[in-house]
Amino acid sequence: MNPTSSTAPGVPGPAAAVGRASFGRASLGRAAGLAASGLADLVFSGIVSLTLAVTVVTLLATGAGLAVIGVGLLLLVGTLYVMRWGVELHRWKARSLYGVTTAQGWRSPPPHARTPGFGSYVARQWDRFKDPEMWRGIGRIAAGAILGIVLLTFVLWCAQRVGIMIAALARGYTGVPLGPWVLDTWAMVLVTLLLVVLGALTCLLYAHLSRAIDAELLGAVTRAEYSERIHRLEGARHGAVSAAEDQRYRIERDLHDGVQPQLVNVAMTLDMARRAFATNPDEAQALLDEAHTSSKEAITSLRQTVRGIHPAVLTDRGLDAALSALAARSTVPVDLAVDLSERPGPEAEATVYFVVAEALGNVAKHSHASSARVTVRPIGPDGDHLQVVVSDDGGGGATLDAGVSHTGLRGMRDRLAAVGGSLTLTSPHGGPTTIVGELPCGS
Repeated sequence: MNPTSSTAPGVPGPAAAVGRASFGRASLGRAAGLAASGLADLVFSGIVSLTLAVTVVTLLATGAGLAVIGVGLLLLVGTLYVMRWGVELHRWKARSLYGVTTAQGWRSPPPHARTPGFGSYVARQWDRFKDPEMWRGIGRIAAGAILGIVLLTFVLWCAQRVGIMIAALARGYTGVPLGPWVLDTWAMVLVTLLLVVLGALTCLLYAHLSRAIDAELLGAVTRAEYSERIHRLEGARHGAVSAAEDQRYRIERDLHDGVQPQLVNVAMTLDMARRAFATNPDEAQALLDEAHTSSKEAITSLRQTVRGIHPAVLTDRGLDAALSALAARSTVPVDLAVDLSERPGPEAEATVYFVVAEALGNVAKHSHASSARVTVRPIGPDGDHLQVVVSDDGGGGATLDAGVSHTGLRGMRDRLAAVGGSLTLTSPHGGPTTIVGELPCGS
């Protein structure tokens, strides 16, 4: 073993120290580069943005005042070109200093595609005037003019004071005034260092701020972001269609397999009672009693089917009462916890209700669980989303595959996707099963 290479336990070796030093130099270099970009941006914003802002306001005011004699219209058209050039200049600055991918904005069609005539020219200018990207750029010019001139004035003041201090120190002067104070040599050194640090921090702060403003007002939406938005919207549309189709199929199945046979049975029993009425009144009376009982069962089945479409208690008393009714009807004991300070939107309430109803139905039919738990609560920094969690202590094994036995789970997923939500399923073999749905409150 080489004794010169050994280190005590827990004490970083030479390589770690060199790595930290290199990282520190790299971080300092990036900060210095960003501060230099901020200084260049301050000069640009304090001079160019202010000049552009004053020019645009002057041209607009003059053009509006002289519009009645025709000359003002030419000034207004010229103002559009100045505004366009100013926005393009700021886009170039954002790309050069900060690497921001800027928007293209409105582009005039090529000459061979233009319709000749003055009317076409006016239409093109009007389209340019309505371009939202150009007006976002105008907002960037205004923000740069205001922030730039204020912060540039402060940085120039710091630079002037630093120059005075350095000149005084070089010539051996003491007693340099700074406001109400008179500085000796050491105070001058400390104030000089402080002003340098303040100026550098101001440039660094403005670089971060300006880059964020450029990305917000001048930045382009990338192809990946467009693709993500389209994919999300397509998923929501598919979820809405699938949820509606599943709901229609469920209602059709319940009516066909439940209520319709019961009503047919009532009709047949009444027909048998009508035929037996003249020959055997006792049999007819028994048949009428049977038909009466069957009709009440049909009404109960129809009421349950209608309740599955949209329960009245959900509209009248809210989610807590509707879920309590669901839990009370469940054949598996349900521990319900609804923590809502205010009612969500009707669409969110209905979605949570049907997700819980479908989940508890699956628990009763498939999970062989002895208990279940339902939790509904707001989530997010502003509480603008709802989280619904349904868990059970059953055997697990539930999946979101394309099997026929899993249409209920896919229906929950599609219903949540239709309102901009998502569903997460955790169900290992042997259990437990946990379904987590998240969706906007929509209130």
